Amino acid sequence: MKLTLVRRYKNWWDKEAKITEHVIEGSDADDVYAKCFREYFNREKYAESTRTRFKDPAHKKPYHEWVSNVRNYANNGGDMW
Repeated sequence: MKLTLVRRYKNWWDKEAKITEHVIEGSDADDVYAKCFREYFNREKYAESTRTRFKDPAHKKPYHEWVSNVRNYANNGGDMW
């Protein structure tokens, strides 16, 4: 499975946001969502200057269902306190 993330990065002093696309590949949806969580969404949850989203909005609902499972969240570095 393969999907694309769009990352927007803008500090307060930047005139324009930097927008990049990142392709995430894995053997199945579980593997791909785990990589998205570990490498992007969990790392950036406190970063106000960075916003990452799925290029194809069809992945939004399945990803939220995946991350709502506490085992998926905890096993991929989510803070449990």
